[in-house]
Amino acid sequence: VRWVPDSPDDCLAVTVEHPAQLWPWSGYLAVSLQVKEKCAEKRLTSTGRLMVKVVSPPAYGSAKEQEGEAWLTIRGEVIPRPRREERVLWDHQHNLQYPPGFFPRDNLAHRDYLDWNGDHVHTNFRGLYGKLREEGYFVEVLGEDFLCFDARWYGALMIVDSEDNFREEEVKKLERDVAGGL
Repeated sequence: VRWVPDSPDDCLAVTVEHPAQLWPWSGYLAVSLQVKEKCAEKRLTSTGRLMVKVVSPPAYGSAKEQEGEAWLTIRGEVIPRPRREERVLWDHQHNLQYPPGFFPRDNLAHRDYLDWNGDHVHTNFRGLYGKLREEGYFVEVLGEDFLCFDARWYGALMIVDSEDNFREEEVKKLERDVAGGL
């Protein structure tokens, strides 16, 4: 996987995570976009392409693997860094991750008991995300533990439907963050 920006002074830092093998209906290709510090006060559109090399088993009767490239065009609107009061950090790290399995829904009144979408701000909690955006908040998703963010940048931390344990170090940091104004 390779990021190819359209401009040499690109403002996006693009990182990608994925397992060694992707199969239909399983696996993931996680793309993370972050605005580079040099662009923190700019307003512009940053574009580029993500190239994914695809390798498949040999065709019937052949010994040679099949190879190809898939290109994903990415366009990101870069805005000046919002004020602290407008920034909300959504804790996704402490939700059970999807995949590796299918988990029962939180609302068992649904006929489909499996939570196919997982608990994420852009799936199950899309309505809440939309409401926060309508009210002028900027929502960022935290996919790491609490030791990996600076609370001085955020007006609120949302811990929604948490299913995983908090490490002792995380609890202590969160107590300091709250005492410091989070």
